[in-house]
Amino acid sequence: MSPESFYGKSREALVRPGASSEWEHHQALLTARQPFRDFTFRATTDSGDEVWIRCSGVPVFDSTGGFCGYRGMARVVSAEMRAMQAARAAETRLQEALRASADAFALYDSQDALVVWNEAFLRLFPEIEHHLKVGVSFEDILRAALAAGVIPEAHGDGEGWLSERMQAHHQAAGTIERQLSDGRYLSGAGATQSGRRAVTCPRSFVLCAELGPAAMRE
Repeated sequence: MSPESFYGKSREALVRPGASSEWEHHQALLTARQPFRDFTFRATTDSGDEVWIRCSGVPVFDSTGGFCGYRGMARVVSAEMRAMQAARAAETRLQEALRASADAFALYDSQDALVVWNEAFLRLFPEIEHHLKVGVSFEDILRAALAAGVIPEAHGDGEGWLSERMQAHHQAAGTIERQLSDGRYLSGAGATQSGRRAVTCPRSFVLCAELGPAAMRE
């Protein structure tokens, strides 16, 4: 791709943007002779290649106030946009897989904030469903579970259990199993290389709950 392939062409000729709301907003700024910043669009070169361009500009006026055009800069951001599209596609596939899974699943980031969970996880904790939001901490979810009485082993010493559970959560390299008040078991995985942690409740854990965690490891 050479700069010459863009010479003498308006962005409308390159983009053929249709009626997207982003383009309509950008056109309104241009019509009003307003500055714009980091407007990103996809262009097609003479050879048929598609590239993503990000541009910013400020209007220029002459001494009489007449509009002369825009002065600004633009850069090609194709690699960044393709990476963003790939990340979005991967996230969509993850969400679809989680929705289809019969296993309850929740993922926390390196700061112990809840990142993603599925419907099965909501059904696992109906008592604290309203506490499950992106960004809520693992400790806050445990406190909500304690208040709801769904942690049988914590009865009588909630703060002591919480302290022990948080220590195990941060130090665990393997898997931690915990029983819920209805007999089901949770499996908490140790940190990944990125520092994230997962909490799952496989369907097999629910089916075998009466046998206890030792049987589930067999």
